[in-house]
Amino acid sequence: MSNPQSSRCRSCGATELRAILDLGCTPLANALLTAQQVIEPEEFYPLELVFCPACTLVQITETVPPEQLFRKYFYLSSFSDTLLRHAEEIAGQLSSSRSLDNNSLVIEIASNDGYLLQYYKRASIPVLGIEPATNIARVAEDERPAVQPAGFE
Repeated sequence: MSNPQSSRCRSCGATELRAILDLGCTPLANALLTAQQVIEPEEFYPLELVFCPACTLVQITETVPPEQLFRKYFYLSSFSDTLLRHAEEIAGQLSSSRSLDNNSLVIEIASNDGYLLQYYKRASIPVLGIEPATNIARVAEDERPAVQPAGFE
């Protein structure tokens, strides 16, 4: 592993990590370039998957700064009808099995556009979504006012 930061396990700190898959340097997912940006240099990051035999954590070796990875994100979970149906089912099952009501609070970290929380909210269960991508959090706030953007100060 070339990056000294990545030579230790993220969980237990062990140094004997075993390479599983190395995809080389790749551009960030969901960061497609516009026609105007194609002439500019594109940022690439190592994408290597490793296994820690000490604690069995499978992990990537490189940490992309969160503000770069998540500040502007383009995938909206609510675009998938299948995901919406699954979210509605899971919210119904958990509401019932956990006896959730208007005195409960459902919190979702990385809540995207509020696709899951909307079903709890419809059942009058208070919700709080935390979404690091400010553009996606804005969509959730506008369409499903239950999500608060998370900062990266």
